[in-house]
Amino acid sequence: MIIELTPEDVRAARALVQWSQDDLAKAAGVGVSTIADFEKAARKPIANNLAAIRHAFERVNIIFTLTGPAMYGAVVLYLMTDDDGALMVFRYRPEHAAAVQEIVSTFGTIDGDRVQLTIDQLVTPEMRSALDELVMRYGAAVPQLNRLKQKIGQVPDGKYFLLLPDAPASAKDRLALENYLHALNNPEAPPPKVASNDLFGPLLDLYDAKNPRTDRNTVIGTGKRPRTCRFCHRTANETSFKKVAHVTRQRPSKVGRGMRRM
Repeated sequence: MIIELTPEDVRAARALVQWSQDDLAKAAGVGVSTIADFEKAARKPIANNLAAIRHAFERVNIIFTLTGPAMYGAVVLYLMTDDDGALMVFRYRPEHAAAVQEIVSTFGTIDGDRVQLTIDQLVTPEMRSALDELVMRYGAAVPQLNRLKQKIGQVPDGKYFLLLPDAPASAKDRLALENYLHALNNPEAPPPKVASNDLFGPLLDLYDAKNPRTDRNTVIGTGKRPRTCRFCHRTANETSFKKVAHVTRQRPSKVGRGMRRM
């Protein structure tokens, strides 16, 4: 459930991370007056600005609850299978830290308070049983665990997946990991006549290739530059662009269900 932000929530969240109104405005990409007016209940920001404020706090581990803002921890895992990859962020309250550590330790070793992930993960009936037990105990407190179980459930017994502390930083890194995983799952396959790095290495040194999913809408393009009216020079953080008087650059292309492939 998404909690609607209130002026009191924003003031309390700023206090938790020791941000000034100017710090929050910069982090959210909105005007300082937007923050100031909202906190004194003079003007409610438009939906885009409220979302930007929320996301700015989430990036520094603040979550909004019915009782107000609270700090939480976060563990990032990237699961790579032969035909998919999924980035999972386990956000948790301090009281659930031990549960998250136990979940992550299922895929590695514990040394004191530190968990060392094992990258190569072989799916076995024992792993599935351990996941079933973890979901029964912690599924309600750590809902991301259910998605992790679902993803691993798509991998057959006796096959490997890779578990990484973050998504591959580039297409070149992703290709190397995909080749490594393919070799793990196909030990009898003959090596390729030409190494993929010899074919694509120089190209991937210059370009970062993307392979968007087609089962959901995927924006192609940076998507980071705000849409700006050529007449009034206001951005999407300041107006909704619903009036015909606004003229903006074309939106980034999309690929996915109901969209034209490129």
